[in-house]
Amino acid sequence: MIRFEASYYDGKSSRKKAVEVAFSPPGRLRIIGLDRDLLHNLGEVRISPQLGDTLRSIYLPDGAKLETGDHRAVDAILEASRSGRWGRLRHLLESRARFALAAVVIMILVLWGLMGYGLPFLAAKVAQAVPAVLLETIGKESLALLDRTLLRPTALEAGKQDSIRLLLGPLVAATENAYDLRLEFRASGRLGANALALPSGVIVMTDDLVRLAEHAEDLTAVLAHEAGHIVQRHSLRQLLQSTAILLVMASITGDLTSLTTLSAALPTLLVDASYSRAFEREADQFALDYLATQGISSSHFAHILLRLKAAHADDPEVHNYLASHPKTSQRIEGITGSRPRQP
Repeated sequence: MIRFEASYYDGKSSRKKAVEVAFSPPGRLRIIGLDRDLLHNLGEVRISPQLGDTLRSIYLPDGAKLETGDHRAVDAILEASRSGRWGRLRHLLESRARFALAAVVIMILVLWGLMGYGLPFLAAKVAQAVPAVLLETIGKESLALLDRTLLRPTALEAGKQDSIRLLLGPLVAATENAYDLRLEFRASGRLGANALALPSGVIVMTDDLVRLAEHAEDLTAVLAHEAGHIVQRHSLRQLLQSTAILLVMASITGDLTSLTTLSAALPTLLVDASYSRAFEREADQFALDYLATQGISSSHFAHILLRLKAAHADDPEVHNYLASHPKTSQRIEGITGSRPRQP
């Protein structure tokens, strides 16, 4: 048995009381000298490390603490607590640098797995569970904010707008009418030739992009690509992944209404952040599958991508339709099976 003198503080006042502490293996700590003896398991207390000749503190589970200058006795208690199998293992892990390094590596791998696989998985599940009425609210607020900050009213003639909107009909039918796709036209000096997909099903297309296209099939390819982002709910998934805490809470509680508070962040995400490589590949594949069902050559998709790249070549500050990964040349090679040629 190990015995030593200590000062007892009840955690409610600054008064101290001299007590005797008795430790009996494997882990029973008895405090003697109070109105009644206190008994605690060693696993319930926390012992401070030694700092020079300062007093050691033993924190008790009820908020009280002990202070003692008998470092030898405290060290003997700690040594005795390591005599069991798990105690020896804990001491081994704490005392060997290579084990500490291994723990750090394992923690990094766990975090990498969480960020690379866990969060995307949760984001996809939560995004698909968001009801249409909530998506409509997020889309409406996002478009309103974009109109106040980056977008201006379109200058396209009404007839031109109507003719392009007709391209959406077969695209909606291809999704079995599961998505209410709508097309909005806007002008924007900063965005230039561009297209954005909002979670509500709204596709925003700029006047510059319309003027850039040489064929209706070029715009069909763009619309199909943006529809792919909507069907896969990429913007919402990316927003959820960037707000991991909210994502985890929504996954656990099932409370999706709080996602409306993220609508203010969505325009910034759409303009300043690129979709992931996986998201772009999914949207590209959706577009290619749709073009194939309509008998439209994939060369139209490659053609508009090249024209967009050329249009933004002198303005690297523009975050545009081509700002995503993989690079445009890689995307075109995946679309056509050959390296691109400049238009």
